[in-house]
Amino acid sequence: MARPASSAPAARLAAAQPVQKKPAEPPRVEVVRAAMHTFSGRLPITGELKPIQEVTLKSRIGGVVVVLAYDEGDYVKKGALIARIEAQNQNAQFRGSQAAVSVAEAQLQRAQADLERLKRDLARVEQLNSQGAADQKTLDDTRSAVKLATVTVQSAAAQLDQSRASRDLARNAVGETRYVAPISGVISRRGVSLHEYVDTMKNRDIVTIVDNSAMELVASVAADLASGLTKGAKVEFQVKSNTVRTIEGEVSAVNPTVDPRTRTIRLRVRIPNPDGVLKGGMYATGYVTVGGERRAVGVPSQALRQEAALDTGDDSGEEADKQSVLWRVKNGRAEKLVVRSGLSDGDLVEIIDSVAEGDQIIISSPANLKSDIAVQVHEATLPTSTKEAAKDTEKDGAKAAEKDAAEAGKEAAAPQGKKKGAAPAKK
Repeated sequence: MARPASSAPAARLAAAQPVQKKPAEPPRVEVVRAAMHTFSGRLPITGELKPIQEVTLKSRIGGVVVVLAYDEGDYVKKGALIARIEAQNQNAQFRGSQAAVSVAEAQLQRAQADLERLKRDLARVEQLNSQGAADQKTLDDTRSAVKLATVTVQSAAAQLDQSRASRDLARNAVGETRYVAPISGVISRRGVSLHEYVDTMKNRDIVTIVDNSAMELVASVAADLASGLTKGAKVEFQVKSNTVRTIEGEVSAVNPTVDPRTRTIRLRVRIPNPDGVLKGGMYATGYVTVGGERRAVGVPSQALRQEAALDTGDDSGEEADKQSVLWRVKNGRAEKLVVRSGLSDGDLVEIIDSVAEGDQIIISSPANLKSDIAVQVHEATLPTSTKEAAKDTEKDGAKAAEKDAAEAGKEAAAPQGKKKGAAPAKK
């Protein structure tokens, strides 16, 4: 019987040959498509609301409060009488000053009449002197009398001016006993009571009036984030009270200098308050729009990374500048890009250059990536901002409500025997 050929040489030959390694698979990366997005460039702000205008009337003259027409919480119009201090002494002084003015006016009129009479006498004496009927001494005496009468008129006029000034001061003193609203608003604080004596030395507060038709919020933002902050920028914020309210306003002023201690810039926000719901002292949090809204290419913030800039050979010892980089997939291969970023809106960041709409941007960790290597792509969905997500939710809810209403209308319009779930009619 023939013996089978041995397979040992073939096995030894196969073992001697090198093992063929399976080629490594390209790294798998997660990408999203760069897309156009409306960026609002919002900066967070917080602060306390204050009335747009607040005025405190203080005591200007001593006396007893005899009129107090308004209380705390009352609305007053500009020019309304709020309070009055007893003014007996001031009225007496005013009447006396008026009498002094009358006396001064009479003295001036008499002095002017005397001057006119002496001028006529002088003209007559000069004529007689030219005819030889009056001597030189009479002429000189008449001229001296005219000069003296002129000085008397000037003195009487000055006395009248002084009397009138005293009268005006006395009138002002009477006016200072009346406290009139300089603005329209609400009495927020009352510092005196009716029949109370007010001492001017203590500089007492009579009332405080606030104009709540608009409110003001003073806040600070980081200087390096406020380059696009301008007057008129939109502000949207919430006020913490019994119910949370979202209110819109605008920046009314931006401080042109940076606080050297905190490196911040102060800004003032004006908020309309026609219904008077907002109150001074409420705490508000919100966002201010920087540079206005604009459409631009956006990528997820997680795709951006900060790296040191390339070495320029500068041995000054200063810390190297940072640059923004991201990875893009082009023709199935990874590509590292240095980009300039702009505004941020939630999870998305504006890319100013190097990236176009539809580009595949890598959002997974690029630890094992190298430029120009092949990659496996797994495409994810671009995140939406909070504002856009809220709008989508509202649209979906509206569509669902419309669908439910349409189905309900169909059921109501269908015949009784054909309604869904109805038992078939018996023959």
